[in-house]
Amino acid sequence: MGTELMEKLPQDANIQAWSASQYALMQQLGLVDRSNWKGKQPDAPLGVIEAFLMQCQRTQLDPAARQIYAAEMGGKWTVLISIDGFRLIADRTGLYRGKKPTEWCGDDGIWRDVWLSSEPPAAARVAVMREGFSEPLVAVATYAGYCPRDRKTGDLKPSGQWINNPSNQLAKCAEMLALRQAFPNELSGLYGTEEMQQAGTAKPVQRAPQPAPQAAPSPAAEEEPVEAEVVDDAPSFEPAAWVERVQQCLATEDATIAVDMLRTLYGEAKEAGLLRQVLVEDMTVDQVLRGAKAEILARGEA
Repeated sequence: MGTELMEKLPQDANIQAWSASQYALMQQLGLVDRSNWKGKQPDAPLGVIEAFLMQCQRTQLDPAARQIYAAEMGGKWTVLISIDGFRLIADRTGLYRGKKPTEWCGDDGIWRDVWLSSEPPAAARVAVMREGFSEPLVAVATYAGYCPRDRKTGDLKPSGQWINNPSNQLAKCAEMLALRQAFPNELSGLYGTEEMQQAGTAKPVQRAPQPAPQAAPSPAAEEEPVEAEVVDDAPSFEPAAWVERVQQCLATEDATIAVDMLRTLYGEAKEAGLLRQVLVEDMTVDQVLRGAKAEILARGEA
């Protein structure tokens, strides 16, 4: 991001200290005074504004060019990066060597370099090249894993570009995933809209059928493995809210404070039994928190 634009952004979420031009810029970005945004809408929470400004500083992306932005999804605010922002961050490392052409496949598993079917592809595959790696880093994004779902039923419910251009949406998800694998230090904790459109929806919790009474097994009989039951009073899980809190930890400049914040999140997740819940892509809450901690510690040593 250019120095001129960085100087125009507020330094923090203290709205009373903003200049008139800073307020106008934040209004244009849709964070405050959203009276002209589809009717009167509430401002973004101060914590979100603070996290957004910190991420702008960290990534040096241009919010005016929509490389980075804050959006409300499923009733929760989060900071998001566009595919152009992902590519720019990778390019700035000086180690990015481009990517191979995107491939798609249907349920038959046959990869194609162009998707012409009227039906959405089952998956997209992208290979990213990084200097110093002998092989490209390949990532696969599945339609079932990223397409938006109905918040009540958990059924697939495509909307917007997921209806008009699902192959391109899926391609961007795969590329973001591949870039994050290739440049984890720079991109850990950063996600795109296409990736997070399914994160605000959760599959409904269902009660497993009660087992029928059984006679006691004979001494020689082997015990059958018992599967865990999913019950109605299982803790609620909102991925978008957890991603936002992890991003706030990553945006905190003081490494000691940031790690303490992550420890608090870890404790909450452990107590609620959420550590093994899939948060983004195929990564669990536990894996995301550990990755965020590693990034913060590496940043502190730099």
